[in-house]
Amino acid sequence: MCFHLTGTNFFEVITDKEFLAHKPFWGQSLLSENDQVYRAEYLSYQILKTLNTPEDYERFDKLKIEEKQKLVSDFMKIVIRKLYKGIHDVDATLILDQLVRLHRNVGLLRYRPEARALASVFWNSLSEKESDCSSRKIKAAGLVLSVFPDLKSFSSLLKSIKENLAVFVGMGSCFPNDLADWLHALSFL
Repeated sequence: MCFHLTGTNFFEVITDKEFLAHKPFWGQSLLSENDQVYRAEYLSYQILKTLNTPEDYERFDKLKIEEKQKLVSDFMKIVIRKLYKGIHDVDATLILDQLVRLHRNVGLLRYRPEARALASVFWNSLSEKESDCSSRKIKAAGLVLSVFPDLKSFSSLLKSIKENLAVFVGMGSCFPNDLADWLHALSFL
């Protein structure tokens, strides 16, 4: 790679280390396909990201295979546009079907082991009174949100949990501070 002034013989080789670090991607013609990721895998992952709730997974799971293929095909037409010519629909549908099934059944295992460990240690560090009170509040919020999923009334409860978690991590626990930051970024907190 060089800087070049059009119409001249001026060429200057680029020596920027950050730029050169991306050399493995220079020959990649499509964002969605490389030596490690098959195009249908990328497509199925993109569709999986649009399924946000357990209800979305359940609705997808109940579709017939033809309906799933139509959903994949429609997604490709709208979002991905001309990167695909239809030859990856079937593979993407089969992969997505298994990903949805796995995602529905994996439960808390979808989160990093460090995050699950931090949550467990944090919860067990609470006094019985604190854990009972928090448990009741969380269960009540869950019941209300199951009926009104777009309700934003529980932001103070979530903020309180985040703050307590950050304090716990900052008090010299064995967990790195960036793990608490990562947990803060998650939509479920």
